[in-house]
Amino acid sequence: MTMAEGWLEVRIRLGAGGELLLAAGVLQEALVEMGYEGFVTEDAEVLLCYVRRDKYSVESLQSMLDAFEADAAVDAQELPIKNWNEEWERNVTPVVLRGSCDSIRIRAAFHSPEEGDVIVTPRMAFGTGHHATTSLVGEVLIDADLRGKRVLDMGCGTGVLALVAVRRGAVEVDAIDYDEDAVRNARENVKINRAEGCVNVIHGGFDAIPRGVQYDCIAANLTLNLLMAHMSLLATHLRGGDGRLVVSGFLARDVKELLECARRYGLREIVCRERGEWACCVLGKEEC
Repeated sequence: MTMAEGWLEVRIRLGAGGELLLAAGVLQEALVEMGYEGFVTEDAEVLLCYVRRDKYSVESLQSMLDAFEADAAVDAQELPIKNWNEEWERNVTPVVLRGSCDSIRIRAAFHSPEEGDVIVTPRMAFGTGHHATTSLVGEVLIDADLRGKRVLDMGCGTGVLALVAVRRGAVEVDAIDYDEDAVRNARENVKINRAEGCVNVIHGGFDAIPRGVQYDCIAANLTLNLLMAHMSLLATHLRGGDGRLVVSGFLARDVKELLECARRYGLREIVCRERGEWACCVLGKEEC
């Protein structure tokens, strides 16, 4: 795929307190609503984001930043025309997710194959296994006994976590994402991995979770705000007993706030793990 002319790289440098907006994912969520399609956090107060030129409005961007009372400097540069698939292929390497007793290698289609690989081509979607949050959730799934189980991958991106669940024995996986590009990419990856009989990719948000269904395992690698706003719904769809809700996408310093929210909806901490500044928590329902 050669990226068409008209893409911009927008650098947003936030002032004092801006790191909280980035860490919570609030700013990124607002930018997605405005048509932005990719984000790179340079440091705690600098966000690089990518948008088609016809969707870019400095006035709209500044208005959104003002609504957050964010003191920010914005700089937009036009990107050169490149074959972004070739650029990615030159730099991406396979990643191995390691559980306690087993591991799964995540690779692209052009890497040399090994038995049991999960093949992922990310396109414009999130999830190759390289980011700490993806690997933390993936490693929890590797350690889980998912044989014969039903799993939800909420905010599936590329579908990598849904595919890891299938590798661990899940027989029915609902993979949901609101982004149309992610849904197309996930369906492509499901087909590449011959998992069409197990994984159902659904376009939508939290309201797309099938009514009345309870899952043995829910993986939700999202943002702190989204997780807390929808914790009640996730708890409703989690089976009791040994059912597990695996959440990530938030910083280690936010674990206490997330667990307090989880307890309000009858969930308890099983274990929390950290990798760098990121965290992942495994939750279960309180026993009656």
